This record gives sequence, structure tokens and C-alpha cells, in this order.
Amino acid sequence: MSHIDVPKLNTNISYVSKDSYGMLAEAPEADHAVIFVHGFGGDPFKTWAHMQDLIRSDDNWKGTDAFFVGYDSIREDVMLSARYVARIISQICPKPTVSLFRADVRGTNFQLRPDGTSYKSVDLVGHSLGGVVLRQAVLLLLREGLDAGGSPHLAKIPSSYSAPCSARVLLFAPAQSGARIAGLAGVLSNILGFEQLVKILRGGSPSFQELEPGSPVLQALRDETTYLAEMYPTLRSLRARIAWAHTDRIVTSLDFRHDTSFTILDTRHLSVCKPSHGFRAPFIFVNTGTLTPKDGAL
Repeated sequence: MSHIDVPKLNTNISYVSKDSYGMLAEAPEADHAVIFVHGFGGDPFKTWAHMQDLIRSDDNWKGTDAFFVGYDSIREDVMLSARYVARIISQICPKPTVSLFRADVRGTNFQLRPDGTSYKSVDLVGHSLGGVVLRQAVLLLLREGLDAGGSPHLAKIPSSYSAPCSARVLLFAPAQSGARIAGLAGVLSNILGFEQLVKILRGGSPSFQELEPGSPVLQALRDETTYLAEMYPTLRSLRARIAWAHTDRIVTSLDFRHDTSFTILDTRHLSVCKPSHGFRAPFIFVNTGTLTPKDGAL
């Protein structure tokens, strides 16, 4: 076993949903974290199904901790979700609480890493609405870091902000240019009950409305991310790497100006982020941030 499960992150990290969980590397020298954020109506486990299996079986992850974060994607608006996720990221990086590493394995409690962990780097991985939430969270953390440093210079950002502000951002079919509301409603009809779906369609979900193409939230996100990416060309958190679905009837596949993107063949909006042992492209993308035709990508 290369990783130990932490099934209830909410006992150590504020704001995460009860179904959020972590996979902590057994290696004491782990110094890299990957944080996964699901989309609208998604789930910390089901959204990424089989990503967990591949993590366990891949030697490249022996020094990496994985965190699968949940949030109220339906009832909260985008900016509130982004604030929650920004706080979650800051509690994980660069140095999470030592209590996180008190593991319970087969009924036995032990301290996985007595001295805790300090992450040197972090990857932020989002699907659909999760991509929008992560990009907003990055902007929030960058603003806070610059304000705390009292200077527009990146070198002045306190170390507590440096890891998330310099994170690699990897997105699967992000809804950053809007969602086709009819298509999204069709997907939700297979996930939610009829009454809940009707409530959403009647305005019962702020984030659902904010995903309409051209919404002020999405336009402001594009404008500010582009502006800051040009002001800080070395800051990779503002230059996302994106894997689009081959056939996507939910989101518009449109990059921001400084993004780098790929298209994974024979995928749809919900399948683009779900790898398997016979379909490794999403896992390769999370590992490397790039894809080739050999991986099944355009």
C-alpha cells in the first residue's frame, strides 16, 4: 500500500464537505500535494473514479499526497465556493496541521509523520465548475499574498502564500466560458431528484445561473486572470493547462489567452476526467500537464 486513506478531512480542515478525503503517501519525505475539486453536482470520489486506483499503483506518486475536496457546488454561488476552496488550499499548503497525519489503520492509531509535512509544490486539479472555482481561488490567494507582502512584487509574497500562488493548475473541461444550461440540466436529471432539479431551474442555485455564457462572474474571471498573467508572466497558476472533452455538450471549449490546451479523443464532459487502466489519458495529464497523440489526444 503506497497511500493511507484519511476518510474525513473535515476533522482537520475547515469548510470541506463530510465526504472529502485524503490519500497520504507512506513515504516520510512526501513534499508534493495535489488537490482535486469536482464540478457542479459532482462528488469528491465519483468525479475522479479510478484516479485513486492509479495513484496507488504508480511509483511516481510515492512522494505525493492527494486531497479530494468537496464543497456545496449547487447551493453556494461561485465566489463563496472560491473563498471556501481558497481557505482549504491555504490550510493544506504549504504546511497542513500535524493532526492530519494521525492515521488509523486496521484499528491501530499511529503518527504517519511525527514532524508533519511542508509541501514544496502543489497542483490544483478541477473539473467543470471546479475549474472556475479554482481559478477564482487562485486570484483570491494572489491578492491576499500581495496585500500581505505590501508590494506588487512577487518576491514580497509571504511564504505561506507562495506555494498556492505558484501552483500548477490543471483543468478538465472547465466551465470558464460558460455552460450550455439545457445540456447541464440534462446531465443533472440523471444525478438529482426531480424536485431538486426543478428548484435549480427556477433559480434555486446561484452557481447554475452564474455559469451562463457572458455572466459577469465569468467575464470578470477572464479579464482579471488575463491581466495578471500579463503582469506576472512567470506565475504559472494564472496559465492553466486544460484537457477538453472531444464531444462536450455542456461547456464551451474556449481557453483564456495564456492557457495551454489539449483535447482527449472519445470523451464527453463527464468522462474526460475519469481514467482507467485501459484509458490513462486523464491520469497522464494530471501527472505531466501535457498530452500527445500517443496518449489519445489532439
